[in-house]
Amino acid sequence: MLLRTLCLLVAIVAVTPAEAQRIRVGALEIESPWIEIAVGRSGIAVAHLKITNTADQTDKLYEAISPVAKASELHRAETRDGLTLVRQVRAIDIPGGASLDLHPGGYHILLLGLERPLEKGEKVPFTLSFLEAGTVEIEAEVKKIGWSPPHLRH
Repeated sequence: MLLRTLCLLVAIVAVTPAEAQRIRVGALEIESPWIEIAVGRSGIAVAHLKITNTADQTDKLYEAISPVAKASELHRAETRDGLTLVRQVRAIDIPGGASLDLHPGGYHILLLGLERPLEKGEKVPFTLSFLEAGTVEIEAEVKKIGWSPPHLRH
């Protein structure tokens, strides 16, 4: 029994990354922030993360700032007729009692004008601002280099 419990604990530690980040701000829990960097387009990267809202009412992510970029924008990617279009949005709704993944092919944070090249494994600081929950500081790890940006439409 003790050996079985020990093996289970080792298995849990093996699949739970030590660098996994979960941060609470108000009724929101932010987890798994990561970045992918565009290939062939110097100075562009995209940040992704998961936000869970434990409140009953919707909150809004309205700003994401990082000191490594000259500008950052909230975006939504949509694929229609095989073409992916990316549009800037003013805010991203986080519905009450639900989770929202900012992921490739969906909502994301676009970083423009990177101040310097980012390296795989590097931790990038962000300040996220929410309408109800307030402001929170996070770090996102650079995990992928080689992303090809779709057509950007503002």
